Amino acid sequence: MDSAVRSVVAKQRITEVLHCYCRGIDRRDPALLSDCFHEDSVHDQGGFRGPSRDFCALALERVASLPVTHHQLGSVLVELAGDSATSEAYFTAFHRIPAEGPGLGLFVPNGTERNLIVGGRYLDLWEQRDGDWRIVRRQGVYDWQRQEACG
Repeated sequence: MDSAVRSVVAKQRITEVLHCYCRGIDRRDPALLSDCFHEDSVHDQGGFRGPSRDFCALALERVASLPVTHHQLGSVLVELAGDSATSEAYFTAFHRIPAEGPGLGLFVPNGTERNLIVGGRYLDLWEQRDGDWRIVRRQGVYDWQRQEACG
């Protein structure tokens, strides 16, 4: 395969994995989420530093009590270097926080149903192993957030 075509295919595959991450969180799908990361992947996001598998378990635990969660991507920039790559992807995440019930982290109920909207970036290091592009290191950066009462 010509190098330009290989580059386009690699960038498309990486972009698809980024979208699968959003889908995995929103659909609360641990298998889909774990497929985005190599087994030895590490995470640095929102005060969490450690294995990506542990971050994914924590993220799924946190969104489990939410009636609605919705992640979407904006600009995605991928830079390839052989079998490794870096990417920066802008994200916006919407979370409906119930008035009462269990909650963790930013998702703690306070007696009023509210919306939490967060904007930031996923800064990822990728490796292609056995033909699969997956994340080996993620830094999640929160650039802004807004909370508002529903109604």
